[in-house]
Amino acid sequence: MFSSPGSDDKRERALFLGSDVSDALDLWAELENRRISLPSDRVKSKGFTGASVASVIVHGDPERHEDDRNVMAKAVPFADRDEVRNHREAVLNAPPEFVDRLVKLHFGPVVVADGAKIVFFQDVAGGTTKYRPVSQLCLDDEVEDLVDTVAGVSMAVATLWNRKITVRPIPVEQFLRTEIQHLSSGAGSLDRAAAEFLPHAVSVPWVRTTKDDPIAPNPFMATEEGHPAFEGRSIEVLGGFSHGDLHLDNVMVLRDELGAHPGSFRLIDLRTYEENAPRTRDQCMLLLSTVVLFWRTLATRERKALLTAICDPHREPDAGLDRRLAWLIGQMYGATNRLADQNNFGQAWYRQYLLGIAATAVRFTTFGNIPAEVRWWFVRLAARALRRYCDEAGIVVDDRLAPAAPGYTPSSDKRSTGADAEGQSAMPAVGTGNLDGFVLGRLHQHPPGRTSPDRQDGSVAP
Repeated sequence: MFSSPGSDDKRERALFLGSDVSDALDLWAELENRRISLPSDRVKSKGFTGASVASVIVHGDPERHEDDRNVMAKAVPFADRDEVRNHREAVLNAPPEFVDRLVKLHFGPVVVADGAKIVFFQDVAGGTTKYRPVSQLCLDDEVEDLVDTVAGVSMAVATLWNRKITVRPIPVEQFLRTEIQHLSSGAGSLDRAAAEFLPHAVSVPWVRTTKDDPIAPNPFMATEEGHPAFEGRSIEVLGGFSHGDLHLDNVMVLRDELGAHPGSFRLIDLRTYEENAPRTRDQCMLLLSTVVLFWRTLATRERKALLTAICDPHREPDAGLDRRLAWLIGQMYGATNRLADQNNFGQAWYRQYLLGIAATAVRFTTFGNIPAEVRWWFVRLAARALRRYCDEAGIVVDDRLAPAAPGYTPSSDKRSTGADAEGQSAMPAVGTGNLDGFVLGRLHQHPPGRTSPDRQDGSVAP
């Protein structure tokens, strides 16, 4: 296996890994007749759950003729030890054509001496250290590779990981409640977001987010029972294998001296894997985390056009919208839509998609490290998607139901740094919710154009 030169310095390992983890790995290696060192091009990150991931080299047992392996040592709180089980179940259940897209576990888990943590080893593509999260691709000169990678992940998850469609009826209120609360930090975060963005309408069922937006169900009341738009209604939910937290930090891609290789992607962090979850869970998280990354490249008119493009992916997108995002939305929605249409579930998929977008957007409003301007846009997206669902489902909305628009002014947010805002200060990381260490935008100007990737039907994207 590939192995880069490593450092055997014990003190350096303790500083990099933490003395407790370093000591536990050294003891494990001694008992297994192996050795631990650090690669020269090491990587380390820490997520919101308290888990830390660091690259190490495990030097194999020479008596067993084992190869050296570059792996990611992930230390998680002992309470999260089920991640190992979930990870193994995901690999075991995956079809042959997709299983290599899930990172493998090597060796056995190692319990840290105080019992507070457990460490396990994730491989990435045969042990090479040249894999990086997709979120680290630079929008200045790697935007095409980023879009191609996200589209490829979406397509593979929809058609290779999930070849079969499972369908079950679920009450709309239950679906929204489950998806909004999935991995959330609790009802308190939703209450705070509601008070921040819709203080005049915290407990009213209908809102108008701006004077230009239609009246819609209040996104922050979507988890409440008895909403007049949803009570007594059910949807057919298309399910399947789900990563559960598929943002751009959990997609790894090979990046070498030739650049990024979109077809090389691997999925990591399968802690939230489920065998039968809504298909929208991964697709919506992947799409909206890409929007966050692109945010600084978008002018005000593009952000407005993006609301429509996401909620109505069947229509030709506004000519003013970044064509890469427009193409990506069509690819991501269409991947499952084609399969659903073939099985007469096209309408069901669209309704589920709208509710999935709304629920995921509500979750994004609670991520404290996203600037308020961006979170306010997600409030608008959630409301727009819920109104579009009402129209699609034949729910009559009385235009007199909602109070006046709140008049929220994103420009008052001192952290706002849109493409047409003054100044180009660095954006904070997104990590309070589920986007561990995710950086909001790396672009200081609009990226150069290039012929868009070919569509699956052989035509060229506009």
